[in-house]
Amino acid sequence: MSCRRNEVDVSEIKATTINIDPDPELLEPAMRLSYAAGALALSTTASAFSDTSPFALLSTAQFPDTLSHDQLQTSSQVEHAAKGLLSSCPTDRYLVVLQPNLSAEELRGATSHSAPNLQRALTHEGVATAWTVASVAGEVSLSEITRYINDGCAKADKAHQLEEVKLPALSSGDSASRLADNDYVLGESIRAAQAGESYTIVYLTTPAEAPRLKASPIHAELKRGVSPLPIQRRDESGRDTRSLFEKYQFFNSGLFMTILGSAILLSILGVGINALSSITVSYGAFSKEMGPGAQKKQQ
Repeated sequence: MSCRRNEVDVSEIKATTINIDPDPELLEPAMRLSYAAGALALSTTASAFSDTSPFALLSTAQFPDTLSHDQLQTSSQVEHAAKGLLSSCPTDRYLVVLQPNLSAEELRGATSHSAPNLQRALTHEGVATAWTVASVAGEVSLSEITRYINDGCAKADKAHQLEEVKLPALSSGDSASRLADNDYVLGESIRAAQAGESYTIVYLTTPAEAPRLKASPIHAELKRGVSPLPIQRRDESGRDTRSLFEKYQFFNSGLFMTILGSAILLSILGVGINALSSITVSYGAFSKEMGPGAQKKQQ
């Protein structure tokens, strides 16, 4: 499953690291419950980040307080710190749990009613160390944790019992009911681990899947680029109160040249007509006495 990592400045967010003396006589029950409540109080600010999931490690062994003080960490940082705690094979029994698709907000709101077995494991009187990280960017590998436990116990030459529990993934619709069912199954493994003298529980999760958007069908036709240009219609809702000469241009260069050319042609035509009309011929020019034949006879 692919994961995305967000680069976030978390210098001001504190981790929840709790060390509890395993001797019940040193702590009052009410104080022990307050420490357990602190382990369950996953940071509200850190849980708001997407693509993150919580991490928890419970053990009857007393670990030194050298863990990271960042509540928002990457999976490599958490895995490195967990390996440092488990390198010496501190307990006899190990329970490694994987719960996919769980967010810190769901775990923080569900521990009181949907996950009672996990809550009792956190408040158990034998727990000496409870280390929780509210938001882990990425996934901590279950196979790497179990392999490291086996290798560490083999190097230390210690006998140990290891159980892996892979719970069904939570769905967005019924995450609360599915988490309750998974917690019921997990309860048997927790009780089996608590039956030993010493135990360690590693609770791994993966980020919740983002809700998928339902794709709407899009009907489109592929055509050549011959579609007509959009016609922008004039807004006729308002009345134009401008004058006639402001709306239209009556005298432009083309109209002026046309009028000027027409005036010149009309003046030439007028001169020609006037010249033709000024020519006069007398009626005697067409009589026989005034013709060329009559002049020859007179000679």
